[in-house]
Amino acid sequence: MDVYRILEDLERRLSNLLRIGVIENKGGEPSDKVRVRIGELHTKPLPWLTHRAGNDKTWWKPEDGEQVLVLSPFGDLAQGVVLPSLYKEQFSAPYNDAGKHITEYADGARIEYDRNAHKLTAQLPGGATTELTSSGGITFTGDLLVNGNITATQDITDSTRSMQADRDIYNGHNHPGVASGPSTTGAVAQKQ
Repeated sequence: MDVYRILEDLERRLSNLLRIGVIENKGGEPSDKVRVRIGELHTKPLPWLTHRAGNDKTWWKPEDGEQVLVLSPFGDLAQGVVLPSLYKEQFSAPYNDAGKHITEYADGARIEYDRNAHKLTAQLPGGATTELTSSGGITFTGDLLVNGNITATQDITDSTRSMQADRDIYNGHNHPGVASGPSTTGAVAQKQ
């Protein structure tokens, strides 16, 4: 093999070790793969790096238009792995505060933790719902303010008794010394 071809191949492989591109899926890619456009070149579906992919898993597939870095072992783009994502002009960094961890979604939802203020905020768009399933129960420590109705499918209990116990007391109580007719009753006989 001639030296110039060897050098050309080496230069091509070196230039392909790390490439910046943009996600540009064509449809039909497996769920764990994306296509990347690097200039005029379109890669085959490549795997993308995630936080966890063992017994514990995370999944947040990069979307079209996101700028990414393709890491190619031996300079071979066919073996490339996609490292998401890099801010760019179209999708610039939304904040400049290292004390905040923020996730914003395209529908307007936003989850933020501000470690300096010790505050967790979750904002959902209008009409959104939240579901939390914990069959072992939920323990809430701290004051709770609810701006809206509370509905329960079973009984509610405070430090004294349940609401059903209150209903049993007050729906079946009697007033001593009351005559029938338009009279007003006296104080109830039950104790709190």
